[in-house]
Amino acid sequence: MEQLSFELKRNFYTNIPTVKDKGIRFDALVRTYSMESWKEDPDYDSKFDCAIDLLKLCLTLNAKNRITAANALLHPFLA
Repeated sequence: MEQLSFELKRNFYTNIPTVKDKGIRFDALVRTYSMESWKEDPDYDSKFDCAIDLLKLCLTLNAKNRITAANALLHPFLA
């Protein structure tokens, strides 16, 4: 959020303490909670990486850098 506000030349105020040192990466969180349902799939790793790539593109905060709906539909995960 801080980076996006900087890019958009806006002020960012918060009273929420940072979790930078204690946080967990998005892909690690998803992998932890999805492992059980996918563990038998031999292509799990490649499918997982592809899905995470699409999610990161869709969840990019700055709309200028976010994937468009049309391009998202062309992403290999949905192909």
